[in-house]
Order: sequence, then C-alpha cells, then structure tokens
Amino acid sequence: MATKFSIPLHVAVLEVLRRRGQLREDELYEELRKIYGDTVSRRELLKTLMSLELEGLIQVRSSEKGRLITLLR
Repeated sequence: MATKFSIPLHVAVLEVLRRRGQLREDELYEELRKIYGDTVSRRELLKTLMSLELEGLIQVRSSEKGRLITLLR
C-alpha cells in the first residue's frame, strides 16, 4: 500500500482515472482512500482536481449524482 509520500496525489488521481475511466467525486475519493487511508482529505482532493482541470488534464462536471470527473488526455 502506498503512502502519501511515495505517490503524489495528482499522479494517483490520474492513474485511478486511467484505470476506471469516468468517476463521480465520491467514487474517486473512496479509491484514493484505498491508497492513502485517512491521510487524504476531501479538501486536498478538491484542490488537486482544480489544478488538474486548470492544466486541461481532466474535466469536472456537475451531475444529478454529484461531480463527474473525466480524464481528457
């Protein structure tokens, strides 16, 4: 199991999206908790998602069931 210090959060987010494709924010958060345990917070995830979206790597859209995250590249 990886720790917060061995894999940067943005790399883990991109890897999960590569494997799973499109995910809701809560599903992505649960996948990341499998990697990081309690050391990852929703606040950290939201900051990372915003950075990745500004870089043009992901798209975050609102849906009826919550935010939907899609890998673009």
